[in-house]
Amino acid sequence: MKLNVNKDLCLGCGACCATAPDIFEIGEDGLATVKVEEVAEEFIEDALDAKDGCPTSAIEEVNEDALDAKDGCPTSATEEVNEDALDAKDGCPTSATEEVNEEEKENN
Repeated sequence: MKLNVNKDLCLGCGACCATAPDIFEIGEDGLATVKVEEVAEEFIEDALDAKDGCPTSAIEEVNEDALDAKDGCPTSATEEVNEDALDAKDGCPTSATEEVNEEEKENN
C-alpha cells in the first residue's frame, strides 16, 4: 500500500503522526508527509486508522493499478483531463477541436 498526503488539504495537526508514527512525520513545511515508499504489512492497520482519522481527509491511498494503466497505455488515452485544454477547445477559432456532429456524420 502506498499513501500520499495532499498538501492542499493538510493542516499539519499531527493526528496522523500520533496514530502511525512509523508512517507519517511533520515536514519542514509544517505539514504531514509520508516517511516510507510502501507501507509495510505490519503498519497497514495504523496507516488506515490515520487515513480515516485525518480531520481534512488529506491522506490518500495511491491506486497502483490506475498508475500502471496510465503509464502502460500505448495511446496515452488515460491522461488526466487538463482544464486548460478544455478551455482551448471551447475557444478555438477554427473549430478544429470540436466534436463531430451526428448530422454531419450521416450526411457524409
